Amino acid sequence: MTSPSASLEDIAAHLDGLLHTRDIPDYPGAMNGVQVEHAGPVTRCAVAVDASLRTIDAAIVEGATLLIVHHGLFWGGAQPLRGRAFERIRRLITSDIAVYASHLPLDLHPEVGNNALLARELGLAPSAGFAHFQGVAIGVTGNADLPTAELVARCAAVASREGGHLVAAGHATEGRRTRRWALCSGAGASSDTLREAAAAGVDTLIVGEGPHHTAVEAADAGLVIIYAGHYVTETLGIRSLAEHLEASFEISARFELFITIDGPRLVREGSVDFAFTDGQPESAERRDWQTYLTRKLGGLFQEEIIFDGLTPPAGGPGDKLKRFRVGHLESNNEWISIGYRLFASAQAAEAAVIAP
Repeated sequence: MTSPSASLEDIAAHLDGLLHTRDIPDYPGAMNGVQVEHAGPVTRCAVAVDASLRTIDAAIVEGATLLIVHHGLFWGGAQPLRGRAFERIRRLITSDIAVYASHLPLDLHPEVGNNALLARELGLAPSAGFAHFQGVAIGVTGNADLPTAELVARCAAVASREGGHLVAAGHATEGRRTRRWALCSGAGASSDTLREAAAAGVDTLIVGEGPHHTAVEAADAGLVIIYAGHYVTETLGIRSLAEHLEASFEISARFELFITIDGPRLVREGSVDFAFTDGQPESAERRDWQTYLTRKLGGLFQEEIIFDGLTPPAGGPGDKLKRFRVGHLESNNEWISIGYRLFASAQAAEAAVIAP
């Protein structure tokens, strides 16, 4: 994914706001937000589920200066920078690649989050939260009425597309129907989520993975657990985040150009307009950004822009520079071209009508 250059600080602030990074609890090893800074700027961004050596090497090959991951660099806790841990950091710093991580904030986001997107991919409509961590719902749950075998097949198709496979545990008997489902990506099966599922009347639970005992408990409880793979269930969010950052937009403002003796002068006609051009559906977040950036860009592209210093101040023997005037100004391929005219005399320069 490529974009015009931007600062890591600005991108991180945007992601922190979008994902509510500071407000959502997480495991200590997650260390959400910027994990590695760089000299910058950000000119190309790569995304991945895991911050592995393989991922870092791929980011280097692609010329990325920012790597956004779901699982960051510090899941093993504090450790000496030796071996693989050292090599990851060394390659990032040597290649000037920053790292931004988002774990549970990305799992639970209603628009770019793993659980909401996986539910949508499976044709399921969430109606409530599920899999609470420190009081915050990470997963989703909802009602349905479809054969459990069909839901298993849908999950298998997603897993196969991502290069994995799934296992269904429990009583997935012929004719069984799923009427209340729950979903939690990654390591979503645990004794806690099984108890929560029982209390909510869930009959089918979709997760990435879980310990062996969850399959045993599910069978005894009459619950079907679909283990679709940890990695498989957490690819959608990071891809969606990349698409969000890559969303293109158009800034338009009309200026009238005046060439004066003192240099070019641009006078804005009307307001500055900002619009997304990537064809994605409108959302509350996009409307907020459009309002915000229209106001901010109105301050950048001011009502009147004067180019100071394009004509040297008059002076020198016999006021020679009075014969020197800006004669032409145009823009092409993001460059501004300025043309000067040298008149036969200062009087001729002052009498000339200079047009853009």
